[in-house]
Order: sequence, then structure tokens, then C-alpha cells
Amino acid sequence: MPRHVKPSETSRIVPTYLVRVGGWGALKTALDAAGGGNTPSAHLGNLESHHLLSIIDSFGEAVTVIDRDYRVVFANHIALKLARISASETERQIGCREFFGEESPCEASADCPVHNVVSLRQPYHSYHQRVNSAGQAITLALSAWPLLDEEGNVAMVALVERDIPDLEPEKLQPTDVLETGAQKSGEEHAFSLAARAVSDAGEWEGCETAQLIAVNDLSRVISSSLDLEEILHSLAQGLPGIVDFDRASVTLIDRQGTKWQTRALSGFDSDSPVTASGRILGGTAAAWVIENRAPRISKDLAQEAVFREDTALLAEGIRSRITVPLLAKNRALGALTLESRYPDRYGEESLEILDLVAKQTATAIENSYLFEDARTRTKELSALHSLALDISKTLDESEVIRAALERIDDIAESQLRTFLRLDAQTRELRAFPSLGGCAEVSRYLERCEKAGETPVFVEALEGTVFITDISAYPSLLPLATHYSFPTSLVVIPVCIKGSTESVLVLVSAPGEGYVTREVALFEGVCNQVGIGVERARLHQEVSHLAVTDGLTELLNHRYFYQRLGEELRRARTFGRSLCLLFIDVDNLRTVNDVHGHLKGDRVLHELGQLIKQKVRGTDIVARYGGDEFTVILPESSEHQAEMLSRRLQHAVAEAALLGPDSQGKVTISIGVARLTSEVMNEAQLVSRADQAAYRAKESGRNAVAVYGR
Repeated sequence: MPRHVKPSETSRIVPTYLVRVGGWGALKTALDAAGGGNTPSAHLGNLESHHLLSIIDSFGEAVTVIDRDYRVVFANHIALKLARISASETERQIGCREFFGEESPCEASADCPVHNVVSLRQPYHSYHQRVNSAGQAITLALSAWPLLDEEGNVAMVALVERDIPDLEPEKLQPTDVLETGAQKSGEEHAFSLAARAVSDAGEWEGCETAQLIAVNDLSRVISSSLDLEEILHSLAQGLPGIVDFDRASVTLIDRQGTKWQTRALSGFDSDSPVTASGRILGGTAAAWVIENRAPRISKDLAQEAVFREDTALLAEGIRSRITVPLLAKNRALGALTLESRYPDRYGEESLEILDLVAKQTATAIENSYLFEDARTRTKELSALHSLALDISKTLDESEVIRAALERIDDIAESQLRTFLRLDAQTRELRAFPSLGGCAEVSRYLERCEKAGETPVFVEALEGTVFITDISAYPSLLPLATHYSFPTSLVVIPVCIKGSTESVLVLVSAPGEGYVTREVALFEGVCNQVGIGVERARLHQEVSHLAVTDGLTELLNHRYFYQRLGEELRRARTFGRSLCLLFIDVDNLRTVNDVHGHLKGDRVLHELGQLIKQKVRGTDIVARYGGDEFTVILPESSEHQAEMLSRRLQHAVAEAALLGPDSQGKVTISIGVARLTSEVMNEAQLVSRADQAAYRAKESGRNAVAVYGR
């Protein structure tokens, strides 16, 4: 016998679906009429059945609807395949034993899901075993959902079966059943639609056939669109054939609940589709309806002017009004308002039909929001992916930052976007002049300094700062070139190896404040920037080590030859002069023997830095090896090279490289060679300079010799 999850364990999280009385026949009619039909009842069935069937059939799990007499009234294609029953056989009534076979979970026993759901009127979760079409025993998670009539009695039970192949039956725990997905949003949405279809069916019974068809046509049109503007346009086109009115409008609240906007549908003189907008909706009929989630009829405004717009409406000739909420998933999206120049135009019949229109409209609007959310998230994820690709293609720190700023606009529009770099010594944040935003940042910093306030940028060094609207902080207003509510500010630290080195500053477009989801994406951008900058710096460090001598911090032997080759080719191409100095330290061995090798290393380092200080910025200094240095002198004549050599010789002799207390001195011998037509390559030019240096040492050291003289 299968173990089961007691309803009390899941009742906190599993909803039940209330369906109005008389709806079960309508549900069966809707399911039967899904393929078409020309009668009003067929139109009625098509109103929701195509949604219901398509969603249930796309579950990916077996779905079976059973009545209280243990008869199968509906099964999707997966359930039929699992039961090995053809669709044609479902035209007759089939019992659970015939449908499920010997392994039927539906028996009049304590563990029967139908029995539990009917008696307890709550969802029931268990598992059982069946044999699939291949003759293999499989373990299925079973979720039974009650569908209640208006007295609260269970009229039917929906069974959802899921394969759980990775778990053995004897090892299953009650929580395993829930973890298989019994709370899937798709399942909840489908059964919500089932309840809606039946509920709507009961309400349709009091409507005229012409109105019925008109509403059905309107529902079909607006439900086929995922664009908000198209939905509102279709609503404006379809309303005149359903309810009499002189003016129609819809009030919508944004997804964050911070702003509202009233859109004209019909009967307004203004060319603009937006008749009003703002932050606070209170005091209006639409606000009351949205807040109370209940419709409101004003039969005669001349006698019951309650809301702030009523006096103005009377002046415009409006006498009666009906406003119904747009509700989807128990959330108010806005309100639909119809106005008439005649008193007592709207009553219960108008409310009934308009309420149906509002439900269909709210569902369509919610779907458009969900579609827009999905499209936005796809765009946002694409932006992060593109940023990762852009960063992976560059090893330049500035290019990483530019790529990030370009991708930020793919997430949300901003009027200010820039990075501020943290000065390691002063700990001050400074703008990148090449990135823009310097003027706004400077104005803000000046204002903070005058007021004695700590800039918000400093606070962001410890973590993200998100201000939904900067009007609450007047000192922040200079950061916005343009302002309208809400305008947000986000400052996010960019960390490298756990230390904040810069911050991202963003100010939203006016009236388009950021939301939490976007801030999280901005933080993802900053993480990518941190990784990209760290990677660029690591590459620079590795590149520097590859061409630098570790002791003297000058170019090493390999890179010296690379640069010499480049300068040699450039000199020959453009007919420019080029000279090379070969410097040999006199008696370095004596320094090592007397003062130690550590002292000798220090002498080489200080000597290398001294040479670098005395030459031009365009000259190239390298350690050739051991106690030998080279200096490449582009655009230098032989005479200029000789004069520089003598200045270097004198500077080294005068420098106390061994320390102020030492009596000894360090001297150098320098050989000079220039590029001539006889020099065939880099090695030959180095050889000539080396030979000249050897002659200088032979002449008594601390000397300069020029090749060929």
C-alpha cells in the first residue's frame, strides 16, 4: 500500500480551486467543444478550453480528471498513452479500474487519492507503481487536486502523475513526492484556468447571445496578443458592441506599484492616448476600485459626487459611471471605467458583462507583462553574455570598462553612467575623464564639500548603494541632468582580489527608476568588470616579467634584441641615425669579493636606475647580462652618443654606489657603435659596441671608446 502525505502537511502551500455551481456541465461542454462548433454553448466552451487543453497537454506529465463516481471524464495524451487507451474510447464513460488497470490507485480505501480528496477537501500527495507501454514497472509521484463547488464539496478530482525513476519506492519519503514538482506553477495555472472557465461559464448564462458572441470575439482577439498597445486597441474596438457608453478609459498601475497612468480608449477629445498620470492615485473612483478590488457604480453623479474628479465630470456632461477592477492572480493591475451622459445607465447586468470583459482583459494584460518580462530578461542575460565575450577578447583595462558601460544600456536606460577610480594613496574617488559624467560628479562633490556631507560614493566602498528616488536626498539632484519621479541612483563597488578599487555610478533615465532585478544585474556587470580588470592586470604583469630583468628592473637580454631589431629596421626605412652603447662595470668581481654578492646586486640595481635617469625618455636601457648594460639611442649621431657616454662615465664615478662610508668607487667602461651600411644585423652592431667597450677597459678602465677610432 502506498504511503501518503497527510493533507495537513501541505495545506499551507497547496491552493484549492473554487468553482461555481452548475459549472461542471459547462466544463464538460467546453472540453467536448474544443474542436469547434457553431452554437452559443460551443462559443462559450471555446472561450477558455483552448487555453486549458493546450496547457494541460503541454505539462509533460499524465493528467486525468475523475468524478466522484470514479469515472474518467478527461485525460491528456500522456495519460492515454500510459493507460494504453485510444482517444476514441474516451467518448464513452470509463471507470478508474478499466482506465488504470489492476494497478489503479483509485480504490474505495483509506489510501485512495479520490477518497482522501473527497472526504478532506484538500490536496493529497502519494506515489504508486504502474507498468508502462514497454512492460516495465515504473514509480510515479501522484498529486490529487480537489475541484470544489460553491458549497465547498468536491465535484471532481484532477490527478497528476510524474515519473521519479531515480528513487526506489521503499526509500521514498513524503517530502520526495512534493519535491517532484507537485507545486509547479504550470499545474497551478492550468487548474486556475479550469476554475476560471467553469466560473465564467456560470456567469455567461444570464447574458444575451449577441453580447455573448461579442465578448467571446473580443476575448479571442485580446488573448491572441502579447502586446499591451494591441490589447488596449482591441479593447477599444470591441467595447462598443458590448456595453453602451460615451467615454471609456483604463487606468494601469506599473509593475512596481509606484506610478499610474490613465489611457483613453474611446470618446475623449485629446489626441494623446494618456489622459492622466502620476504618483498618487488616491481620491479617484479608479483608486477606490483598485484598492478594494471591487467594482463601483455611480448611478447619478449629480446626486452622489464622491470622488475628486466627479465635479469635473459633471461639468463635461458625464452623469453616470461604472468602474471594475482588472484582477489577475489576485493582483490588481488597474481598472476599466465606462462613463455615460445619461443617469442610471449602468446596473447589475452591465456590471456582470463588464466584469467578464475585465477578467479577460486583465489576463491578456498580465500575459503581456509576463511576455515583456521574459523578453527583458532574455535581453538582460544576452547583455551579460555579450559583456563576458567582449571582456574575454581584450586584455586592456580601459577597454574592459568601456565594454561594461556599453552593455549597461542593454539592461536599463541611464542618463549618467560612469566609473570612479579609487586613488590608492589619497583614498579619494576620481572620475575617468574619458568616460563622461565628470561635470555631474564634480557638481555633486562640490555640493557635498560645502555642506560637510560624506559623498554617497564613499559609502559604496563597503557595498551597493541603491536609492529608488533621489528626490528624498536633495544633495544627489546635481547627479541628474533631468529629473522626474522616480529617478534612481545606484553605486556599486568593483572589487579586485577582495579590495574595492573603483565604483560604478548609475542614474536612471527620468521617470524610469531601477528595480531590484536590474540592480542585481548591474552587480553582475561589476563582477565581470572586476574579473576582466584583474585578468588584464595579470596579463600586464606577466608581460612585464617576460621582458624585464628581475634584478635591475630594466629590459632583459631577449627583449633588448627584439627592440634593437625594431629600431634598426626603422632607422634603415626612414634613413635615420642609430647608435648603441655597450657598458661594462669595472671590477664588479672585486666588489663581490670585498663587500659580498648582495652588495654587488645592489650596485647593479642602482647603476641600472642611474643610467635610466640620465638618458632620454626615447632611449632604451637594458641589462645585457652579468655586469653589462646596453643603451639603444634612436635618432642620435655618433658624436651625441659619445657625449652621452662621457656624461654617464662621470655620473657613475661621482655616485657613491658602494655607500657613503666606503672609500672605493664603481666605474664603467663604455663602447660606442653607430649603424652604418656595413652593419648587416643586430648581432653585428652589438659586436662592434662590445669591441669598443673592450678597448676602453684595456686602456685603463673608466673610459669611453668609439668603434673605428
